[in-house]
Amino acid sequence: PTSVIKRDAGGDYVTVLSGAQPEQRYVKTGVSDDLNTEILSGLDEKDEVLIADGKAAPSIEDGVPIIF
Repeated sequence: PTSVIKRDAGGDYVTVLSGAQPEQRYVKTGVSDDLNTEILSGLDEKDEVLIADGKAAPSIEDGVPIIF
């Protein structure tokens, strides 16, 4: 979903699960609407993007363990 894409000075990024820890991953985006955005590069098919009920996950710092 478009809502999981965040932006900072480095560009657009999403938060992915790397092992049991969150990691910011910069992405190149393509076509977008209010609900979905095409990711052109920066993610692999097996990457798990963190979302919360279809909305962007709250801010999570790199390296802080996630408890489910």
